Amino acid sequence: MSTLKYTNIIQFLAYAAIMASMIFIPVLAADELNASKFEIGIIFAGYALAVFVSSSEFADDKERAFSPLKNFDKI
Repeated sequence: MSTLKYTNIIQFLAYAAIMASMIFIPVLAADELNASKFEIGIIFAGYALAVFVSSSEFADDKERAFSPLKNFDKI
């Protein structure tokens, strides 16, 4: 198998896990923990904030690591 095919499989499974957590966390919070709609909203607000912060941080790291100008002198 090519590396690209493995990358696509890993990316698919990662997105599937994210979507599954977005489906099951509110259901489990409501059923098992008797959380109100407000508490479930707070959980997802925290999740969205964590995704926003981490994605911007990882994007900055990627930009620094793979910047074409950084390795321009090695071409």
